[in-house]
Amino acid sequence: MAYEAERPIEGTTLEDAKKLSADAIANSPSSASGYLARGMAFDQLKQYRMAFQQLENALQRSPNNAEAYLAKAKVHLKVGQHEEGMNALTSAFRLSPRDPAVLTLIAQTYQLARSTKEGFAYHQMALQCVGDTTTYVAGPMADAILTDASLTLTQSDRVATALQRVMDAHPDDYRAIYRLARLYQVSGKAIEAINLLGTAEGLIKTLLIAQPQDAEAAATLALILTRQG
Repeated sequence: MAYEAERPIEGTTLEDAKKLSADAIANSPSSASGYLARGMAFDQLKQYRMAFQQLENALQRSPNNAEAYLAKAKVHLKVGQHEEGMNALTSAFRLSPRDPAVLTLIAQTYQLARSTKEGFAYHQMALQCVGDTTTYVAGPMADAILTDASLTLTQSDRVATALQRVMDAHPDDYRAIYRLARLYQVSGKAIEAINLLGTAEGLIKTLLIAQPQDAEAAATLALILTRQG
């Protein structure tokens, strides 16, 4: 899947990925794969102009490459070009309509446009294509319903069940704990929410002692502290 393709090869850096992709292009300049890998490396390095250039090179060589359209959409969205991003996603969806990465990003793009309910159908479609439905419901779908009151009403029980399953399997998963706390907050279960926020706070503070550069954990802790006020 596209999300998996973004993960750096174990034991390498993004600069290594740039070099490996350059070697691939030199060895096979007519193939799209080297340009795609190079574009994705530039994206992660936040060199977006170079990322666009390499992804365009990939699409010139492989016009029906859904992964290249998905990668291009991500860059457009990162630089605030939402219309262009949705256009690229539409192309990716046309070419690969059952790719969960494509479906999820379409749904999330609707969320950014404050049209969560309109985009929720894509989450439902993605759910039919992923291997681990519990993790998907407890992740992207949980984030979605927290932005739309009508979805919270209809989907809260389903999402809460999935989050509890994740927490049972991984008691130190602060993301799941925080999401369930937020779901309880918007559902009027204040005491349960405060208890979970306290648990998540303790887990994150312990994590940050060992990994002080963990930006996601630090951001989540900041959100927890505002929710507790």
